[in-house]
Amino acid sequence: MPSWKKHLLPPDSAEDALWHSSVRLHHSLPSRLPVTTLSVMLYCVAVAFMIYLKEQEALRMNADLLRAEWETRRAFGMRNLDEIWAGNWLSLLSASGQHFGFIHLLFNMIWLYRLGGAIERGFGSLVCLGIILVSAWVSSGFQLAVEVNPLSSAAGMSGVVYAMAGFLWIAWRKEPGTLDFFNSRTAKFFLGWQVLCFLLTWTGSLNVANTAHI
Repeated sequence: MPSWKKHLLPPDSAEDALWHSSVRLHHSLPSRLPVTTLSVMLYCVAVAFMIYLKEQEALRMNADLLRAEWETRRAFGMRNLDEIWAGNWLSLLSASGQHFGFIHLLFNMIWLYRLGGAIERGFGSLVCLGIILVSAWVSSGFQLAVEVNPLSSAAGMSGVVYAMAGFLWIAWRKEPGTLDFFNSRTAKFFLGWQVLCFLLTWTGSLNVANTAHI
């Protein structure tokens, strides 16, 4: 029995999966442009750029930087927890398009393009869009349920990226071409990264919205 099956991991490659009777012969994913994925990425980058411009304007005018940032985030739909609990549930979606810092944005955009592109080319734009919308709302909602700071809210596409990873973890049997983008090595990376995020939060080194990842 292959080790990946014993440990419930996907195969290392599409060729390694051919022994499985339910897996059809491997073929590369269609080369069509992942329009949905790229559109979401463009929105996230545009929001980050607008926040950056507002921060730079505040610095030039010697204004309150945090207030300028928060006003810009509110303009793109972010709300604090009290407002969300009061019924602003759509802000759970809009918050996923906003990131805290360049590294946060870069990490999520790299994986969104890789995993979202694989899903969109393998399963279609509607499936990809559905995963993005549902996972953005659900992951932000779960984080909201455990959040204790009324002035903060989960943000970023990390929950969406982890949802895409979970989808591809299961869906490779249907479309083995996705193993070129998500395989056992990728799965181990995501598991290891989550453990690191838990440790960073536990030690107080970095506050990570771990519930949104799960």
